Amino acid sequence: MEAVGLLVGHEDASNVQVLQCELAIVPSQYVNAWNTSVQRFLVDYVYRRVPACQRAARQLCTFLFSAYWHGIHAGYYLFFGGIAAMIAMEQLVGAPAARRVRTLGWAPAGGMRAFICNVACSAWTMCCFTWFGQAFHLKHTRDIQDMWERFHYVGFAVYLAPIPVALAIVAASSRMGSSPNTHVGVAPPKVASKAN
Repeated sequence: MEAVGLLVGHEDASNVQVLQCELAIVPSQYVNAWNTSVQRFLVDYVYRRVPACQRAARQLCTFLFSAYWHGIHAGYYLFFGGIAAMIAMEQLVGAPAARRVRTLGWAPAGGMRAFICNVACSAWTMCCFTWFGQAFHLKHTRDIQDMWERFHYVGFAVYLAPIPVALAIVAASSRMGSSPNTHVGVAPPKVASKAN
């Protein structure tokens, strides 16, 4: 079976949920569907054992451990660091922007705008995985830099693309005077008055 340009043997097919990888909308969905037995090991023995700190720091430690596990090549660290950065971008921009979009009534559940948003997010996820994935395959710093130069470092622009989009959404919702915690069509809760 061939998936994403990699050969996956039949014994490994149950470890990789190919359809979920291909249909992933955000990076965390892709990561959760890839190499599931190793993911479980990393959660149990690395992520949960990192001393109490922010989620992003625990994820970064886990990805760095995974890079070390693969070997001592710069490409592995660039790849797993890129995945950590993608998931951080998802958490930083994704949830607040989605909340604002719902607030503005731009993306009702199942609507065409929601579909377009999901396609755009999926394209962003796949483009970023392809960009950082080249580092994993090429391994050596000079080869990675040559490849990135040939593409004029456009992958980094794609990676940063959600930031101006999220800022535009926040600005639009601010102009309309809505707060991120209100939802269109939902009446504010009534405050019970005390009877004297």
